[in-house]
Amino acid sequence: MERLYERARIGYLSGIYEIFVWTDDTVDIPHIHIWDKDTNGKNFHTCVRLDKAEYINHSGANSVLSYELKRELNTMLSQFRLERITLSYWEYIIIAWNCNNSYQLDQDIKQPDYTKLK
Repeated sequence: MERLYERARIGYLSGIYEIFVWTDDTVDIPHIHIWDKDTNGKNFHTCVRLDKAEYINHSGANSVLSYELKRELNTMLSQFRLERITLSYWEYIIIAWNCNNSYQLDQDIKQPDYTKLK
């Protein structure tokens, strides 16, 4: 039986990869999930830490972003989510993590350079 997860969608990379935060994630390391939206992560699924530019192996998520996707992630997170609201994707991720998980992040945490993701 496939487990259904509640999640807060953040956005998309290249229109193919969905970025989200799981509600009540089983890992207390703050992170985002990125997976291919067509297969809900069966073909591509990775987890990226929020406090540093590192992957975490979680829920079988062991895919690796290409350099182009790392660059796109970096750029996207620094942009405004909505033009009329001065909230970047990065700020939205921190709020989504803190609203959906018991381990809380400092609201002022700086975005790591995800081009250096390892």
